[in-house]
Amino acid sequence: MCRIAGGGLVILSGVALVLGGAQLVRHGPAAWPDIVADAIVVRRTAMVMLVLGLILAATGGAAAANLPRGPAMAAIAASAFVVLAFWGNRLLFGDWRPLHTSTNVAVLAVILVLLRLGQ
Repeated sequence: MCRIAGGGLVILSGVALVLGGAQLVRHGPAAWPDIVADAIVVRRTAMVMLVLGLILAATGGAAAANLPRGPAMAAIAASAFVVLAFWGNRLLFGDWRPLHTSTNVAVLAVILVLLRLGQ
């Protein structure tokens, strides 16, 4: 159950990232009123979000299905997401957004514990 829950959280993170990336692609800097980046940076960041979101969804599914190395790849992808989200916040909003980053770190901790317990 823990492995499936951890994989599910990774999948949900991926879906959220894809939705956010799609919103940025569609609306550019106007997607959120507090974006300070120009249109080119927003578009490139959105593309990274879309790719990482798909990777998270795939690795989360692999972890939930208990495929070989699935939980390990999900843990790596989720960790990369937190690091890249820190960078993305700095690019898009000019700040690391402590509340947002803290939430990402807390969710990552839960994911890592669940994936570990599920082994």
